[in-house]
Amino acid sequence: PPRRHRFYAPTRRKIEYLHQAIASVFQEKTLEEWFNEHAEKWERETGIHSSPVIRFMHKDYQLIMAKGKVVIPYILNRMKTRPDDWFWALRHLAGDHDAAAGAGSFDAAINAWLKWGVENGYISE
Repeated sequence: PPRRHRFYAPTRRKIEYLHQAIASVFQEKTLEEWFNEHAEKWERETGIHSSPVIRFMHKDYQLIMAKGKVVIPYILNRMKTRPDDWFWALRHLAGDHDAAAGAGSFDAAINAWLKWGVENGYISE
């Protein structure tokens, strides 16, 4: 009989490895898990910077914005407990609407966006 390649020898270890590899391919993250992973990476890597260019052009911030309006609830809910500068993303996702126009402070801007989110059905109070 022809000799089989050693990789194809059905050992328990190889079979377990293949099962784990297949399972990892099909294990999908929820949108919320995906969002939190990228938001935390963005915060971690840009938190020390004050430059809007560095913060808003960061790969993870851009990936979040690219998801579209479906991430608005996640951004707003995150702002409730971990306020950060999501204003540029929110303006973009809201079709250039600026709920915080005229807000005199960071906290006022956060509150304006949270109010807008409630009024537009993205989040509950």
